[in-house]
Amino acid sequence: MRRYIRSTHVLFSKVVFFQFGKR
Repeated sequence: MRRYIRSTHVLFSKVVFFQFGKR
């Protein structure tokens, strides 16, 4: 379960970073 959370965190971080770059 912990590994799954970590993967989600990475994905979320990537999405946030992409949004910031697009802005």
